[in-house]
Amino acid sequence: MIASSYPRFPGDFAGAFIASLAGALVRQGHRVTIVAPWHPAVRPSTDEDGVLVRRFRYSPLPWLHPMGYGEGLIDDRRLRPAAYPLALPYLVAGSIATLRAVRAIDADVLHAHWVVPNAPLGLAAARVRHISQVITLHGSDAHLARTNPLLGWAAARCLRRAAAVTACSAELLATGSTLASGAVPSRLIPWGADPVRFGSGDSHQWRNRLGIPAGTPVIAAVGRLVTKKGFDVLLEAFARLPGHLGPLPILVIGGDGPQRAPLERRAFEAGGSGRVRLAGVVPWDEMPHFLAMADMVAVPSITDEAGNVDGLPTVLLEAMAAGKAVAASRIAGIPLAIDDGVHGLLTAPGDAAALTGALSRLLQDAGLRHRLGQAAQDRVRAELNWDAVAARYVEVYREAMARR
Repeated sequence: MIASSYPRFPGDFAGAFIASLAGALVRQGHRVTIVAPWHPAVRPSTDEDGVLVRRFRYSPLPWLHPMGYGEGLIDDRRLRPAAYPLALPYLVAGSIATLRAVRAIDADVLHAHWVVPNAPLGLAAARVRHISQVITLHGSDAHLARTNPLLGWAAARCLRRAAAVTACSAELLATGSTLASGAVPSRLIPWGADPVRFGSGDSHQWRNRLGIPAGTPVIAAVGRLVTKKGFDVLLEAFARLPGHLGPLPILVIGGDGPQRAPLERRAFEAGGSGRVRLAGVVPWDEMPHFLAMADMVAVPSITDEAGNVDGLPTVLLEAMAAGKAVAASRIAGIPLAIDDGVHGLLTAPGDAAALTGALSRLLQDAGLRHRLGQAAQDRVRAELNWDAVAARYVEVYREAMARR
C-alpha cells in the first residue's frame, strides 16, 4: 500500500484507518507493506501489528516535509505553496521506495490510497514488476484532481491504467470515471470500525478531564477543523436548541485545524465556554473514551464552497461501533452506513434547523438514543467492521491480479 498518511507514532490519528485495514489483512494471512512519506514526528518502527512500514524522505531538510498527514493542503482544498517545489522530489523518492518495497516482498498487487499524490508512485513499479495497481479515492484527492489541471492529468493517467478503483461513496466513483474520461473497473466499499475497541471506552475519563458533571447531556463531534466538516453548522444548530429540554447539554468538539479560530468565535456566540468546548486533538488511542463520554454524536458534513466533501467520515463508523446515537448529514457515503431512523438520524447537509430538530429528538428520548445506538453497533459488528472490509478488498485484489 502507498499512503500519504499513516500513523507516525502510537496513538496517532493520521491515516489510522489505513492501519486498521492493513492490520485486518495481516490477520487474514496476507503480507502487507506500507510505503509512506517521512515526517519529523515519526518514531522509529519497522513492524507495526505485522505490517512492514517503509518511510521515504523527499527533502534534505528535516523540517521541510509538507506532504501528507493533512499538512499539504490549505483547509483540505488546495495545495500549500511549499508543496509545489517538492512535488517532483516526492514523486521520485516515493517511486524508488515503492519499487524497492515491491521487489523486497515480491508483491502481488499495489494499492494506492489517494489518487494524488500516491498513484503516480506505483506506475513505474507496476510496469517493471508486471503487477496491477488498485486505487482508492478518499475525497480531498478527487477534489484536487478535479480543480487542478496538472493533478487532474496525473490522476486521469493513473485511473485509466488501474486494474480497479474503489471509493466509499458513489459520488467519488463517479468523479473517478469523469477524470478517466470513461468507465473504470470500480467497487463501492465503505470503511469500517472496531466494535470491540470502540465499545469498551471509559465514559468518565473525558468528562472528568473537561469537568462535565454526571447526568449532563453531552453532544460530541470530532474531526479536522476544516470547512467541509460542517462544524459551523453544528454550532448554529446547537445555539438554536430550546432551553426546556431538561438539563442543558454541552457540545464538545474534538480536533484541530485551520478553522479553529473562527470556530472558537462561533462557539462563544453559541453558548460561551461553559456550554461549548473545543477540546483540541483527540489522540487515536483515546477516541474510544472520547466517544464513550457522549450521549450522542454529530457528524454535520457539508460540501464546502469549493466543492470539496468527505467520502465517509470514519468518526461516524467509530461512533456507531461505540453504540452511540448519531445525527449526521445525508451526504456522500454516510447513507451507506446509516438508514435514517434505523441506525441514526439523517438531515440535509447545511440545514442547521433540521440538525437542531434531530438533536432535540435525541435529547428528549433516551429510548430512541438507545435503539439507534444498538442498531448502529449491530450493523458494525455484522458488516462495517475491518475484517469484513478487508475481505472485500481481498476480492478486489484477486480480481485486479487476474487482469494484469
